[in-house]
Amino acid sequence: MSYPDDLQHYLFTRPSEIKKHYLDLDYYVSILKSAVKNLRLFMIVSDHGFSFKTDSHSKHGFYSSSIHLGLGNPKITDFFNLIVRTT
Repeated sequence: MSYPDDLQHYLFTRPSEIKKHYLDLDYYVSILKSAVKNLRLFMIVSDHGFSFKTDSHSKHGFYSSSIHLGLGNPKITDFFNLIVRTT
């Protein structure tokens, strides 16, 4: 989904609107997670992160996972081998 990123760019001065959208996304993810609860790994990965130092996109991706991955600050390309290894 590209909408969260687009929303951040257009509504950066209106954080309450952004928060409402993320609460909606959280709700949809909870439905999806409960529908696939028999999977060994449930993971959501972003295509990029954000650097507040440079005020732009970074090479690091945000992720959330159903199991501890211990990745720290991964690059988006770090997920390929992880996904192949755990499936």
